[in-house]
Amino acid sequence: MAKQNLIKKISERRSKKYKPDWVAKGHLNYEFFTFWAAAKSYQIQMPKAIGFPFNYKYENLDAIYDQNNINEHVKKLSHLKFIKRNINFIQRQIDYLILASKKYGGKKDLNSFGSWYKVFQKFLPSFGLVLGLEEALEKKVKNFLSNDDFYKIAFAEETATSYEQKSILRISLLKRNSRQFNKSLKEHLKKFDWMGNKLMTYTPFTKADVISRTCPAGEAKRKLKEMEENRNNLGKGALEVYKKLNKKQLELVSLYRKVLSLRTDRADAVAQAASLTYSLFDSLANELNLKREELMRFSFDEIMEMYKTEKILDSKKRLKYHAVSLNEKIKVFWGNYGEEEKKINKKEIRGVVACKGYARGQVKVIIDIPDLIKVKTGDILVSSYTNPNMVPAMERAVAIITNIGGLTSHAAIVAREMNKPCIIGTKIATQVFKDGDLVEVDANKGVVRKLK
Repeated sequence: MAKQNLIKKISERRSKKYKPDWVAKGHLNYEFFTFWAAAKSYQIQMPKAIGFPFNYKYENLDAIYDQNNINEHVKKLSHLKFIKRNINFIQRQIDYLILASKKYGGKKDLNSFGSWYKVFQKFLPSFGLVLGLEEALEKKVKNFLSNDDFYKIAFAEETATSYEQKSILRISLLKRNSRQFNKSLKEHLKKFDWMGNKLMTYTPFTKADVISRTCPAGEAKRKLKEMEENRNNLGKGALEVYKKLNKKQLELVSLYRKVLSLRTDRADAVAQAASLTYSLFDSLANELNLKREELMRFSFDEIMEMYKTEKILDSKKRLKYHAVSLNEKIKVFWGNYGEEEKKINKKEIRGVVACKGYARGQVKVIIDIPDLIKVKTGDILVSSYTNPNMVPAMERAVAIITNIGGLTSHAAIVAREMNKPCIIGTKIATQVFKDGDLVEVDANKGVVRKLK
């Protein structure tokens, strides 16, 4: 009977009557290589993990999922054994991707490329699986936690972002251009340069990037102290909640916090893979007389075909695209990102409080990576979503506002680590505000008001 129901659901999903419930869950300039790999992975690998494929869409730089798929996944997670199985699967795939990237990343042959890609495809369902895990566990823990207590436990283990920030502050304590300063700078880049990458696009942090983020020693001492105090306060708040919970409740909270960590870990793993496989991708691009960024405008199959036929496709036509993977078919539209967002005339918007506080400042709207340079110290960063390579701009901002995301989103986790006012899930912030708007961010009530 269960098998018949599954076949019926798949048939309905493939029929023309089926209507996906599209919901944006992320925002990034996806290189086509990674979008195609993810879309195919959701068709082929996802059924192996949970029994059915995921629909997927990319438009206006948003990663858009079918909420019906997520809801179906949540139903499957009614028992803890399925939750644990999914969590273990994601952790294994993260580990395998890093290992494969180390193993094949320094090689220059097609076989190594193919072997690495197989691991990459098996890893990619992790992005979709986390969404269902987050919703399922959030419902479970909210059954016994008050809103205040939920807020206290909804933060991840210390992230790579936090460690990287502390490293820069410690470098700031050293005498500029001294032997120890230069040594520490080199060690920092060796450990954290991958954080500048956007997915598989190789744009690592440079020496100049790190130096630009250093500050006077007195300020560095103050910030390090504030970070430690904030981390301790987060831990104390969580401990207060743990003392009130029974064994079963503690297990659920522990699993939920593990999912919070996995949400950042999976994105970090791709960025690390981009650095570890730099030589492999660079050599493939050179063989085809392409730059690395041009190579990333093609799918794995297209790259392999170009090698076989020696016919090089025109990468210039692929600067922009939007695409949809629905009913196990993928349609790609080249030339633009889809319909442009329409501006909305409102003075006030509301969202979910990710980190409490209050701030006033000028808005800087971030649509894509080149916009990050606009953010100056004291600005309000407004974006659809945030990613690890946006951290330098988040450091300069006094508050962070996003369209997309819940309490497990990158913006929420990093804002709590930075202790900066943050409101997420506004849906329309980038459509309401423009660069230069003076706004008031009341992250105690979840309100952003335009002052002028």
